[in-house]
Amino acid sequence: MFESFKIYINLEISPYELSKTLDRYGYKRQERVAEEGDFASRGGILDIFIVGFDNPVRIEFESDKIISIRSF
Repeated sequence: MFESFKIYINLEISPYELSKTLDRYGYKRQERVAEEGDFASRGGILDIFIVGFDNPVRIEFESDKIISIRSF
């Protein structure tokens, strides 16, 4: 069975909590995202290369709330 979770603007979650969730889903913490399944965290920014996506996404946080999601 395939599990998923939603990430969206105004979601109240800390970068730490989201990183723990990514760990549970088998994503690999890296210094820089280079391939599907990688994620990197730097302060209030979390980069994720979501499996099945062509490009990684950057999630920006403010006060443990997602304020921006964009691909790069």
